[in-house]
Parts: sequence; structure tokens; C-alpha cells
Amino acid sequence: MSTLKNTQSQTTDPRCWSFARRALAEKRSEAKRKPFWFWIEVELPNREKQWYQLPKDLQFAMRQYLHEQPKNWPAVLKGALVNVPRSDYDDQGYASLTLGMIRQVKIRHRHTSISRQVARSQFIMPEWTWYGLANRTQIKRFMFHDHDTSNRKNILAALRHWEMRFLLKKYFKMGDF
Repeated sequence: MSTLKNTQSQTTDPRCWSFARRALAEKRSEAKRKPFWFWIEVELPNREKQWYQLPKDLQFAMRQYLHEQPKNWPAVLKGALVNVPRSDYDDQGYASLTLGMIRQVKIRHRHTSISRQVARSQFIMPEWTWYGLANRTQIKRFMFHDHDTSNRKNILAALRHWEMRFLLKKYFKMGDF
């Protein structure tokens, strides 16, 4: 009777399995996992909210952060400013850009191949923008680099919009931020 119980527990306990059986079980569990991508909900200056997929380089960084901080990962980008496309890219690779604020981060089991649904890699964390770690010139220089004049104007107008909303909330307790 005790040998039967021993045998049953050995079959369910992976520590008792052979190396080959453990490796096969790991392979099967990896095959069952669905691929996932990080998406951000961005509030635009006109208060419209849209979902964008993070670019490839930030996908990798967020996967690392998810592994290191499994409970805090949704809050890491919340409140950051990010450049996002507002139009389709033309033949030369240009699109109309604006500056939006990240409201939430989610994991989706869906990937997009539509380039206007992928955010740019240029973003600034909230502690750098609103709490004085970087001045306005540094923020503009970083967000403007390698963009044409019309996109610089769009980004500057959006940056002013976000600054005004922050100041109204901070000093006059008006509006939402």
C-alpha cells in the first residue's frame, strides 16, 4: 500500500523525474504560453484616448521589468510623456507626431503590424518632467531630436498643454492631471 502511494507521488513531483522528462515538461509548458506585447493607453492633448503598442526596444525592457517587479510593472510608465504618431507614415518614413501622456499599461496577446499604432521610443518619465529633474530646454531637446519643423511645433504645443494642466492642478486644484 505504501509503495503505491510512493509511486503516485513520484509521478506528480517533478523533483523525482529524470532530466529528459523534466526538459520535455518544460518544453511543453513553454509551447502553451501565448506570446504577449505591452500596450499603453495614451491621452492626447485633445483628451482623446488611444491604445498604442510599445516599440520593440521597450518591449524587451518591460519584459525584464515584469520579471523583476511582477507586482509594480503597470505603474512604471504611468504619467510619462511619449511621442506618438497621429497619421500614417509616408514613403519617406515621416508621420505627424504629438506628445501624449501614458494613462495605463496592459499586456495583450495581440501584435500590430500597423505602424501608426506603435508608439515612438521617445518618452520622459513623470519625475523628470513635473518634479524638476530636467528643465524645459532639456525636455524639448530630447523630444524634438530628429523631427521636422511641423512635428516640433506639434510636440511643443502638446508640451505646453501638459504643463498648463499640471500647473492648474498643482496650484489651483483645477482640472484633472
